[in-house]
Amino acid sequence: MPLPGGRVRIPSSCDVIAPRAPAIRNQDHDRRPTRPSSTAASASGGCAAGGRWSPDSRQFAAPLPPQTTEDRRSPGMSHLERDTVRTIAQRVAGRVRTWVATQEFWLTSPKKYTSTRRRNSPCCTIVIAHKNAPEFVKACLQSIATHTIQTTYEIIVADDCSAAPAFSELLAIRQPYLRLYRFRTPHGHSFVLEWLYRKARSPYVLILDQDTLLLSNRWETLLDEFQRDLRLTLIGMRDQHINRHSPRMVHPSFLLINKTRCSARLQPPFFVGERPGYEGYEIGQQEPYHALSCKALLQDPHSIGYLDTHPTQYGLGCVGYYRDVRDAVVYHQWYSGRLYTLNDDDVIDGHPARSFRQGINKFWQDYYAGQLDMSTR
Repeated sequence: MPLPGGRVRIPSSCDVIAPRAPAIRNQDHDRRPTRPSSTAASASGGCAAGGRWSPDSRQFAAPLPPQTTEDRRSPGMSHLERDTVRTIAQRVAGRVRTWVATQEFWLTSPKKYTSTRRRNSPCCTIVIAHKNAPEFVKACLQSIATHTIQTTYEIIVADDCSAAPAFSELLAIRQPYLRLYRFRTPHGHSFVLEWLYRKARSPYVLILDQDTLLLSNRWETLLDEFQRDLRLTLIGMRDQHINRHSPRMVHPSFLLINKTRCSARLQPPFFVGERPGYEGYEIGQQEPYHALSCKALLQDPHSIGYLDTHPTQYGLGCVGYYRDVRDAVVYHQWYSGRLYTLNDDDVIDGHPARSFRQGINKFWQDYYAGQLDMSTR
């Protein structure tokens, strides 16, 4: 090409632009071509063997053959390795489901109303679920404060949306290391127990019913039973009365739990949800809180220590003792909350409410007179 001044331009490689070949779409989506090494590319004239991409060819070669079913199963892994991976994936999925359920559970947390000075590291957390029985809760808290103990503790009371007059009486209670919560909508006794158990931050948790009275400081010495028998996970009252015969189940009227062992050995939830192994136990009436007993018995039949009971003259009131009938630990009065909204002619489990109310009225008469009779009927 002539230039001004008679000079001639010599063409160079920079002036030669080779047209780019159109790219051929790889129809095999299961196996994408990879970039080859420079040695393989140069040996094949710019395109590696097997139709792979080369920077010199700037195009794809012929489509690769589709993968077979065996190729998609992670070649190089044995059946045992694949089963191990599948098991781990199932466990991770289970943990994710548990986490999601936990987040949904805490979204229903109740509102805190009162809170006194908190202990930094209490040894035991005493939790009480309340529903329309403020007079019994007052007596229960009084029984806790009456007996001198060395164990540091805190108390959490959760109200399951009681009637306004009943809850107003709870607000007037003043006791050291007490926290009071209230659910805005009713959730049921078992749900409140599950929330209280998760709320506790101590190595030991003592669950008391609202109509339970501690008769001595014997419950504190029961903590030593966990040191004597390393198989024990919980100690509680047998769940049995006139309408229920579940002697291997424990009732949350008195339930002392080693939370450290329980968390390590058992899978929550403990008071709601499935009750595994129900068919293997003598149960007259199934309750959601039996889930803890069932899981503990399946893990180790010797993991539960039982408080036996004997009836009293106060209707369905009973005394729980540990091994020796003279070693009374706790008193429990059945149906205190349910009677709050019933008339005398209403029926509870086949019995008129009048008969239960008479026993409770006699209990309060002797309680305020200081003449409670805890002897067997």
